[in-house]
Amino acid sequence: MIGDQTAKRQEHNAKNVIRLLTRFLFVWFIKEKNLSLKSSLTLVIFRIAC
Repeated sequence: MIGDQTAKRQEHNAKNVIRLLTRFLFVWFIKEKNLSLKSSLTLVIFRIAC
């Protein structure tokens, strides 16, 4: 039972790391392409994705 909880937590943490990296890549891409998103809009998109 405890092993199941540990495995589920590790899986959840791994998914969260992937989501975080994806968000960072998205923001980096927007900045690199000099798209006309204001920083506040980028923050809103980032917060929605969380």
